[in-house]
Amino acid sequence: MLDSVTQETLDNEIHRLCDLFSQGSIQETLDQTTQLLKRFPETTALYIIAGDANTKLQKFDAAITSYTNAIKLKPDFAVSHFNLGVALQDKGDFETALQSYKRAIAIKPDYLAAHYNIAVSFGKIGFLENSVKYFLKTIRLDPYHHSSWNNLLFPLHVLKNQNSNSFKNLMRKFELLTNKKARTHLDILKYDLSRGSLKAEKAMDKAIAQMPQGANFCIKNPNIFSNHGKRIVNKPKRIFALFQTGRAGTGLLHSLIDGHSKVSTLPSIYFSEYFDHTMWEKITAGGWKEMAMRFVKSCPVLFDARNPSPVLSIGGELISNIGQSEGLCNLGEERNEVLTLDKNRFYVELKKLISSQENLNALTFFELVHDAYDETIYKNSETDIIFYHIHNPSNCAQLNFTRLASNLNCILMVREPVQSCESWVKLSLEAGNYEKILHPVITMLFEVDNLIFNKNRSIGIRLEDLKNFPKKTVRELCKWMGIKEEKSLYEMTCQGKKWWGNQMETTVTMEEVAPFDKSSISRAVGEVFSERDQFILRTLFYPFRVHFDYVEANEEVFLKDLLTIRPMLDQMFDFEKMYVEKHISNPKRFKESVPFLYVRERLIERWKTLKNCKTYPNMINPMKISLN
Repeated sequence: MLDSVTQETLDNEIHRLCDLFSQGSIQETLDQTTQLLKRFPETTALYIIAGDANTKLQKFDAAITSYTNAIKLKPDFAVSHFNLGVALQDKGDFETALQSYKRAIAIKPDYLAAHYNIAVSFGKIGFLENSVKYFLKTIRLDPYHHSSWNNLLFPLHVLKNQNSNSFKNLMRKFELLTNKKARTHLDILKYDLSRGSLKAEKAMDKAIAQMPQGANFCIKNPNIFSNHGKRIVNKPKRIFALFQTGRAGTGLLHSLIDGHSKVSTLPSIYFSEYFDHTMWEKITAGGWKEMAMRFVKSCPVLFDARNPSPVLSIGGELISNIGQSEGLCNLGEERNEVLTLDKNRFYVELKKLISSQENLNALTFFELVHDAYDETIYKNSETDIIFYHIHNPSNCAQLNFTRLASNLNCILMVREPVQSCESWVKLSLEAGNYEKILHPVITMLFEVDNLIFNKNRSIGIRLEDLKNFPKKTVRELCKWMGIKEEKSLYEMTCQGKKWWGNQMETTVTMEEVAPFDKSSISRAVGEVFSERDQFILRTLFYPFRVHFDYVEANEEVFLKDLLTIRPMLDQMFDFEKMYVEKHISNPKRFKESVPFLYVRERLIERWKTLKNCKTYPNMINPMKISLN
């Protein structure tokens, strides 16, 4: 047993190593932990830290050894069993990982992360019903667990098409959920399961109607009558929301609108999930008095783009260093300026604006955030237009936004879909993440007839038009938005500073200094997609490509091609085969996994729509550019 002085020294070292790990210095953490283990070989915490560092470095065998040593020292510590499961899962040994997670749950029955990882692991080995059942257990522990609701969609989609009886039985279990939060997410899930079908609009309307309408939906100012007549009723702002399909230049359009004198914009990449109702609950949790401070604390990156604090994204994913990845730390002519905002001034401005309101909901509060932002950067806050780049929102955020914004105008940026898909898929292939490789294709195929656009005044803008005919396109957009043409509309800026694009772009793209450089739309397809891949995708995207004038209509050839590709949809794309050869040790099991099966089912769903309707109903109307 260690004496008190030595124990205190060891405890301090463990805290220091945890801080070092959280700062991202993984190898240094591992090296120092290894040295400490020579002095203190009976310390469970050091083995866990070594395991965490090895897992982060993808040294899974070493991680497994470290966690096993921790378990030998303290068998009843659930975290060690869970972390061992994570290392085994990352290595691809899902069966053994399941055993470790179940041991963790035996020790700690309400271990949320263990239940969730069991659900994921069952999905990886093709046990769809078990996967859904464990997602349900996770949801019972936490009705707001974003990742569970998001990932539950995949096995349920497969079961819906492959085993309808099992699907119906499982859905009946979800109907027994009584928690109001869970019921809201269940309606959103049903909408997502119906997207692309004739039932989608009804499911969407029900999901919107069932969203929370409780006391916090609209929060009242308890001090309004003591403000000596300072009550202000704001005129509702016109809101223009920018959506994307694939990599279609939404960042470019946002940067062009940014400097307009009559339009209010935020670095809204930080706020893609703002309208998820959980965000509003957090902002209002302390009552009216704390709203301004709670908002300020919720998004530190807004005040300094270098701040690595994570931002909530679709599916509950937390994205760190988003200011860096979006190119907001290298602004200006010399690329040496950082996007910042005076936190104290913003807080004072927001608090003053809040105090003058009789009541607020998530949308009207968001409008005040824009006003406070504009006042803080010394811009005219009298603007009646908000331009909100709602980057890749979840269905929950998207539907709630639509419910609140009755005067919503939607802009969808589009690009030749096969070229756009290849650009997006290439990034995922480089990252080696299969779940995200086909995500662009499926997302785009179901975005082309997103019902959100039918519910609101909407327009589609081709990236090719913006690049090839900037003056004509911008002027047409100005007419549609009801704003005057200004010089700033032809300059890429963020908060008035020159923006060079996000850090996800290739080096070549980052070096493009002209907003309307054509290299991105001139690249030939084929770097990732084979001729066979392209044939399948062009057929599936045919109605969209005709609708947006990428190709001339030829229905006879299209219908023939549609029949040709049907058996191909049961097989892998050629780029998938390359991924499997490089990354997958058990191709047979891979083909039984939820991610693989989900992709097949969604492709076939779109094929059936085309077979029955010969098009995708309800596609957004393109903005027509006169070339005369």
